[in-house]
Amino acid sequence: MLAALCLSLSAPSHAAGGPAMPPPKVDAEGEPDMRPAWIAVPLVSYDSTLLFGYGGFGGVIWPSADPEQPYAFRISGQFYKTTGGYTNHFFRFEIPGLLGTKWRWRSDLRYVNWSQAPYYGIGNSTPIQKNAPEQYYEYAKVGVRFRQDVRRQIYGDWELFYTWSFRREQVQVPQGTYLAEDLDQGVATGALGGRYSYMGLGLLRDTRDNEIDPSSGSFINVSGRLSHPALLSEYTVAGANFNASHFTPMLSGRVISASNLMVDMRWGEEPFWNLAYIGGLGKGVVGGRWAFRGLPEERLRGNHVAWVQQEFRVHIWQGEVLKNDMDFQLVPFVDVGRVWDPGEQDPLHHLHMTAGLGARVDVRQLAVLRADVGVGIEEYTTGRQAILQVYVLAEHPF
Repeated sequence: MLAALCLSLSAPSHAAGGPAMPPPKVDAEGEPDMRPAWIAVPLVSYDSTLLFGYGGFGGVIWPSADPEQPYAFRISGQFYKTTGGYTNHFFRFEIPGLLGTKWRWRSDLRYVNWSQAPYYGIGNSTPIQKNAPEQYYEYAKVGVRFRQDVRRQIYGDWELFYTWSFRREQVQVPQGTYLAEDLDQGVATGALGGRYSYMGLGLLRDTRDNEIDPSSGSFINVSGRLSHPALLSEYTVAGANFNASHFTPMLSGRVISASNLMVDMRWGEEPFWNLAYIGGLGKGVVGGRWAFRGLPEERLRGNHVAWVQQEFRVHIWQGEVLKNDMDFQLVPFVDVGRVWDPGEQDPLHHLHMTAGLGARVDVRQLAVLRADVGVGIEEYTTGRQAILQVYVLAEHPF
């Protein structure tokens, strides 16, 4: 599966989520080659929760003559569906040096439709009934999301960033489901969906040698956010986020130690359909492809969450495939953490841990493709049991 994805990147390419690009090449006259790099990639993936995915990704990147800018301008888009009832289409653009300034601007418009979205309860301890009725842990949601991030360098490696996120969600909760029970008891809120909008402000320091596939340096950011009716939101929520990633070369650079710490906290009436999402500049949701690999997507929901991740990215072979420089990596990993919810009587030592092995391919330092196999310890009402999850997608998880 991963090899098939690599072959599709034989054209000059860039990953859907990576913000960096090497300096432009030099043409025959010794001048920078300013021709845009483009990509048209068929998407074929597998996720144990979302099942088989298919679609396409396309984009164009205009190189920058400024060595301090990763590129001049980028636009991209995606069409993606899975056999698990999941749809995710987006259009994105980014300008690292807006109008020749130190401002960096990125906007993302996204449509998500999930007819079999999971809901396992709120809190750190939410055991699953093995013989539960079909679709007992499911509901449906469809929404449009718009996000805008603005960053500006203020001194050296330090930057300020501002985020405005708007989400319009519609949910359908079938009667007799676990979610319907929690909504009736007031455990969960947000049964009618609605508008969720927040503004965030933060500070970051980025010393990574490469944003796509770093081998040294750190990425640290801290931020606060507020959702309020004055910001077109139907919910009032305050939040704070701290994230730190560090990359250390070992064994003459053949192995990269990659560590990640995430802490995200919120206070207020957060709708259940946003509880699994991370604020700030964090990626993804709690459970699944980005954190707690080995547990199902959106497995854990809570007002507060913390986790640590450790990977060892072992470079096993570098060479040219279809005229593209490729770096193949094997990556053992471990994720450990938990969520908290107000009033939950759960001991602090009740942690969730997942572990596994991944295969990664860095294509021309423009895209990282990954296939991760994770093992998690699922909690059932009858006891704990190891489960397996498989993810095939792009980008390192951090």
